[in-house]
Amino acid sequence: DQRTRFALFWVQLFGRGAAPKSEARWQALASDLSLADLDGQVLIETDKGDGVRLAFARELQPAVSDTAATIDVAFAVAKSWHEGLEAAADVLVAAGRDGEDSHLWAALTFLCSRLPEGDPDRLAWTALVRARRSLAGRARDVVVARKRETDKEQERARQMDLFKNGNGRMS
Repeated sequence: DQRTRFALFWVQLFGRGAAPKSEARWQALASDLSLADLDGQVLIETDKGDGVRLAFARELQPAVSDTAATIDVAFAVAKSWHEGLEAAADVLVAAGRDGEDSHLWAALTFLCSRLPEGDPDRLAWTALVRARRSLAGRARDVVVARKRETDKEQERARQMDLFKNGNGRMS
């Protein structure tokens, strides 16, 4: 997706360093995006206000759904990692991603290779990449548990229908 390609290219060019806002505008245009598509979602204005930099996961509230950009899922899973494996698995499930999503895992690996060693998001993404199999297994467990709960609710609803007479009241 365009936002993820932009973010990965930005990291390749600038890492976590600041760049002039004009550079961000130019790179956004080259990626067929507007600066509004990135501001506060991928890029954050520097403390001095003289430029922009790649956001930290803790600074964002990424929306996660099955249509979310890969970079949004990456930020959300980095943010959730500090809460544990289950929280990270919940993010993957909400995003419809798993251990087989080659785009997500390639993006995480790339980000790990380009950001400084002490970077908090790099630390989270590195741990996630290392725990990929465990995380994928936990995500599968969450999906299976949710399906079982849904099946139970549907069975209860069917059983309740058996006791209702034609006017919707219990017999």
